[in-house]
Amino acid sequence: MQLVASPAGPIEVHDWGAGDRAIVLLHAAASHPQALGRLAERLAVHGFRVFAPALAGYGDTFAASKADPIGAHVAVARAVLATVGTQRAVLFGHSMGGLVALRTALAEPTVTSVFAYEPVAFGVLDRVREPDAAAAAWDRRIADQLVAAVESGDAEHGVAAFFEAWSQVRWEILTEMRRRSLVASADRLAAEVACVSRDQTPASTYAPLGPRLTLLRGSHSPVAARLIAGRIASAAAGSTLIDVAGASHMTPAMEPDAIANTIVSKLEPDAP
Repeated sequence: MQLVASPAGPIEVHDWGAGDRAIVLLHAAASHPQALGRLAERLAVHGFRVFAPALAGYGDTFAASKADPIGAHVAVARAVLATVGTQRAVLFGHSMGGLVALRTALAEPTVTSVFAYEPVAFGVLDRVREPDAAAAAWDRRIADQLVAAVESGDAEHGVAAFFEAWSQVRWEILTEMRRRSLVASADRLAAEVACVSRDQTPASTYAPLGPRLTLLRGSHSPVAARLIAGRIASAAAGSTLIDVAGASHMTPAMEPDAIANTIVSKLEPDAP
């Protein structure tokens, strides 16, 4: 682990491998860089140098702005890209990190490839027409429940409901240490979730990413996550949409082999 200087403050960065092509991994909300460690190890085996920063307010990275947490995370990603060099850099983002990867790539045209696993870009959904409207309403209920629980002092109830909805894993099976860690981050999580849930950025915004963009979604993931990936892919001509068989929303952290194989096959099609 190292601390990288940026205009906003220090950034905690973890790295793997020693290749000459950089991949920057951006973690999900209520997570951490080490959650993508197994994915990083698999990519490093294929000759990539992998960097995973703690996003703003996570670990030892400077604190995020409650008014614009996603903007603060983008600032982290751009600072790390500036450190590793953007000429041959690749971005991968999971969930909230996927949204950050999309926004970062729009601001950094020299990023050669962007992989977004189920980015939570809720602004791309049509909140009037089905099935998008139901998916957006599902997310808004979870977000409102989380925010209300945090504001009322019952953070664990809201965090547990959010975790179960998105991870599709029961809260009770987590270790006590993990549950405590998630509840301790409830204020930050609520701010991020509220920002993402109210996003109004249309899918057309991501059209310039075109052939640089690969969107991934799990066959067992929440409907909202699958719809978002599809809407962005439709708007970004030349992009690739990949359905990962048997995968769920948390697959990049829990079972990363298929994700690593997909990334490598796109970047190095002749690799064994």
